[in-house]
Amino acid sequence: MLGLKFYFSTKKQEKLKSIVLIQHSSIQAVSYAIIDKDFSGFNLETYSINQIEEMKTIDSGNILHALREQEKAAERVSSRIDGSSDIEVAYLGLAHIPLTVLLGFRLSDKLNASFFEWNQNEFKWDSIKSKPTLQYPPLFLDKNEMAQNTQITKEIVIKVGITYPIPDGDIYELQLQDLNSYYLHLNPPHRNAIISSEQLKAYKKEFRDLLDQVNQQYPHLQTIHLFIAGQPSLTYTLGSAISSRMDAEIWIYNHIRIENPKYKWRIRLPRKEKPIELTIHEWRN
Repeated sequence: MLGLKFYFSTKKQEKLKSIVLIQHSSIQAVSYAIIDKDFSGFNLETYSINQIEEMKTIDSGNILHALREQEKAAERVSSRIDGSSDIEVAYLGLAHIPLTVLLGFRLSDKLNASFFEWNQNEFKWDSIKSKPTLQYPPLFLDKNEMAQNTQITKEIVIKVGITYPIPDGDIYELQLQDLNSYYLHLNPPHRNAIISSEQLKAYKKEFRDLLDQVNQQYPHLQTIHLFIAGQPSLTYTLGSAISSRMDAEIWIYNHIRIENPKYKWRIRLPRKEKPIELTIHEWRN
């Protein structure tokens, strides 16, 4: 009898559904001990992407090392979930904007992730749940299409302001003031704006629609300068909306408030014919 009980108990454990937890940190060390989800019925597999040490000092060597390690981690996740329809994936991120966009971009065709946001007040990870009846704020799109002729321009600016506004002045520090620009934003932007998985899907669609619009509107478009102020769940989701096949090359910028210029460094998302590229902008007095 005990043998049968052990057998069925073992078979039950074998059938536990797997959840891949991607723990991504580059800004600060946080605990993953308290997560707002009951994992008792799952087999947890943790994949850590810890880039905190590399990102303490911003220089090309450190950032490139962080990028290489992130690529290796993304490949491990991809290999684990490739062809496995019964595996759930959860993203718990507190990383720099370019690194988060890059991870969403790399894993976009591999998985549908659920998201947890770091609650800085209670020191725990809160689940972004499905709340189909809950109203979330709409996005607004401001366009400046007067700076360039759309039929000949090769580069534009796209800004996404969800948690904080993105002032034009910060962009002009990079000498991008003569480019047509598009600003997708809340009115007003505010912290902890993402409240449901439906909201993430809707904002992803609006961002993807904007990319499709500029692809059609600018026949010679080569480069998009992308600036995002958003929570990690949204930033990852926007990265997953970008297509290396359909979209122009995209440079994604990192904001540091005390730097000059404030967008001190940027990366170009990889394309089939071009590897990832890094630029660190010079300090200006």
